Amino acid sequence: MKNPAVKRSMPHDPTSPRSRGRQPAVGPGSPISSPKPRLLDRVRRAIRARHYNLRTEQAYVAWIKRFIVFHNKRHPAKMGEPEINAF
Repeated sequence: MKNPAVKRSMPHDPTSPRSRGRQPAVGPGSPISSPKPRLLDRVRRAIRARHYNLRTEQAYVAWIKRFIVFHNKRHPAKMGEPEINAF
């Protein structure tokens, strides 16, 4: 039999209405800001935001990987038109 007067301890849920206005605790082990997402993760996120097909996403990511490997794993941000033409 359950006693309605007994409160149960529930794990903290930051999305619950009770925690409105509270900030999560920041301690020595918690990151203050998350690291910038990697290039292919950003590409995947942009493709999904545009609701492209999964196979299209896979094809785009595969071609980007081929491009990077072709240029000895240099970051595309450090390349320009000559590298694109060479590819």
